[in-house]
Amino acid sequence: MLVSRTWRRVVPFGVRFVDDQTGRFVVDGLVVSGWPAREPSRRIVARSNRSAVFSLRDVPGIGDLEMGAGDDAYWSTLPRRPFVIEVEDLNRRFLPFRFAVELPLRGLLHLTCGSPPLPPGTVAMRGVPLFTAPTRPAVPGSAVVRADLWDAIANAPAAWAVVQASMPGAIARGVAPVRALADDRGQIAIHLPCPDEEDLDGGSFESPSGPGPVALPARTWTVELTAAYGHLSPEPPVTASGHGMPIPDLCAAVMQPPATLWSDHARTTPLTRASLTYGRETILRSIGSGAAPQSVLLLTPGSPP
Repeated sequence: MLVSRTWRRVVPFGVRFVDDQTGRFVVDGLVVSGWPAREPSRRIVARSNRSAVFSLRDVPGIGDLEMGAGDDAYWSTLPRRPFVIEVEDLNRRFLPFRFAVELPLRGLLHLTCGSPPLPPGTVAMRGVPLFTAPTRPAVPGSAVVRADLWDAIANAPAAWAVVQASMPGAIARGVAPVRALADDRGQIAIHLPCPDEEDLDGGSFESPSGPGPVALPARTWTVELTAAYGHLSPEPPVTASGHGMPIPDLCAAVMQPPATLWSDHARTTPLTRASLTYGRETILRSIGSGAAPQSVLLLTPGSPP
């Protein structure tokens, strides 16, 4: 008696990547690769499809596990092995990063590590966030806050520090905060959407000259700032382009402990707010003199005093 058996091919890893500015899925320019955690020499490159999903197939060390029914019974008994996924943007819009994952993985990956608070009723988009590089141009209708972050304790750039900006009471009004990641030189750019008047406390932009209508270029608003920093030690790259930039672990970066931004080099006054002007870039610096370069924004590990 001849028994016929049909095996299905199971994709062991799939993921989408989300633009932190637009919320859209990104495919073009991204190089996504993976390898067994202890064998970077076995790196393979993921393929993308029309649904903006990157997937790995014929994965080193688990190729035999890709053949199966893909049903509940298959996934319930499947052994998993640690892998590293690395993401690089050849167009230099987004910072490179890595993260750990155990494969095979059922369904699309959704990293939840260090997720910022979402407004009530907001549904998180399934995917992995991409963090805008400092060199990326601003999109129309946005404001940019820039800084060169400097570790005042180590007297060195605050590489991979995180800064979050939000309007006062934003979460309660359904407006999500904006979070940015510094590069290996401590340079950071926070791209913020310009708010509508009804989104602001009081219902109107602040006027620098008193009450009455305010011309668009003169309109200003305030954002609250928080920071996180923990002296990450990124690994050397294993990227397609070989550009040599060190690469952080994404979860380690977004889960760094609180840090303090300082308005002055003497570190007497924490910087917790910034005033933005429509159509202009805002450069944040610590004022006064000290051992650090004069153009930097000082940062120290630990919560504000």
